[in-house]
Amino acid sequence: SHDSTSFTQGLTFANGVLYESTGLYSQSKVRRLDITTGEVLSSINIPNQYFGEGLAYYPKNNTLIELTWKRRTVLLYDADSLQQVNEIQFQTGRNEGWGI
Repeated sequence: SHDSTSFTQGLTFANGVLYESTGLYSQSKVRRLDITTGEVLSSINIPNQYFGEGLAYYPKNNTLIELTWKRRTVLLYDADSLQQVNEIQFQTGRNEGWGI
């Protein structure tokens, strides 16, 4: 079953694992989930100043790419360990990271 206190913003599947990003300031997470049971295999909290948004998997270097909402920041993680490996700034016309 899914954690009803987590608000899914991004969902992607790779290497037999479901990856989920959740949103809310001071509560956003990136998680690895068992595709069959929904059990959380591992989870990290993202820094409190970010509201987690969309999530994508980049297979070339086994990286998860997460957008943040209003901080114009992309967070990159190793897909196996969920360790943050980089942070990139971006700009859009609205300076919001959803739907780009």
